[in-house]
Amino acid sequence: MDNLVDYLFDRKFHLDTLNKVDFTQNFLDIPSRINAKIYQGTRLRVFNRVMKNLHINYCDYNFIDTGSGKGKALILASGFNFKEIIGIELFKPLYDISYQNLSKMNLNQRIQIEHGDILSFTPPPGPNLYYLYNPFNERVIKDFFSTLQKNQTFGNDDLIVYLNPRYHTTLTNLGFQYQILLNNLNYNKVVTVYRFDYFLTK
Repeated sequence: MDNLVDYLFDRKFHLDTLNKVDFTQNFLDIPSRINAKIYQGTRLRVFNRVMKNLHINYCDYNFIDTGSGKGKALILASGFNFKEIIGIELFKPLYDISYQNLSKMNLNQRIQIEHGDILSFTPPPGPNLYYLYNPFNERVIKDFFSTLQKNQTFGNDDLIVYLNPRYHTTLTNLGFQYQILLNNLNYNKVVTVYRFDYFLTK
């Protein structure tokens, strides 16, 4: 059913978000491709269910997709009243596709996308919601969030929403507290939310 829903979504708006990209077979001229494994667009029904179960005031948060691929999660986030919506994508061909997708949805003014490395990204003043659908490997996750901690740019109200959290222990080893938001999903068996409390860790 989810396959059909997402297929119809792409077809209705003439988008390209469904086709997977295997980084072990593509972008061979980009050395940092070893930090990622595969691009797969977020499922529409899964995303909406995740957002509705967060029970936050969306207008208080910036939505940051750390590895935004073809822009599917960014487009879906526009259906919620986030303060800002930002995507960062390392691979130029995927960035270009996401730009085209946003243009078709008339969302270029609403959504900011950056072509670059997440490790060079400076987040806006929070609260921020960092969205991850296994965008990169353990090293990048550790480096990115440990830098935010070190610079104290990850606030007490900030959230990490991690679908299918392959590197869960990387975050808990950094001191992030977590809760399981959703479980037993067809395509993302677990969705976990992480917070960091500076008062608890001092």
